[in-house]
Amino acid sequence: MKTYKMNKAALNFIRAALIIVALVIIYLSFVYLSDYPIIMWLVIGLAAAVTILYTCVFLPIYFKSSRYTIGPKDIRKQAGMFFFSKQYMKLESIQYVSSIISPLSQFTGLNFVTINAFGGRIVFMFLTRNDALEIINYLEDYIKKRDGIE
Repeated sequence: MKTYKMNKAALNFIRAALIIVALVIIYLSFVYLSDYPIIMWLVIGLAAAVTILYTCVFLPIYFKSSRYTIGPKDIRKQAGMFFFSKQYMKLESIQYVSSIISPLSQFTGLNFVTINAFGGRIVFMFLTRNDALEIINYLEDYIKKRDGIE
């Protein structure tokens, strides 16, 4: 049984993207809302508060509490921030596996593995490149052995 966790590089990339978006919103509010100071300061305060809350509280909790487990007979995903969800899938029911591996994934951590089964889907998000490739290879080998494909 092997457990995978989300990549810290993805957390840092999402944090940086949120900060850049917040700075753009703050700049645009200075430029276009300077005639309306109350609205301008509300927009600036809201953008700063949401950015600080997500980058310092919500995202770290989500990344720390999420984990993916692949056992000899099943796949499990546990994720959440305040409300936790668990997903379970038997390896026997897997139809196909797909992946998204970004070109700069060692810096961004934007690697995803989608496992599709009869009536269900589990998405493993923000994996390291090596973890994503390891999961894909393991599941493809399992499917080939199960279906008798060489």
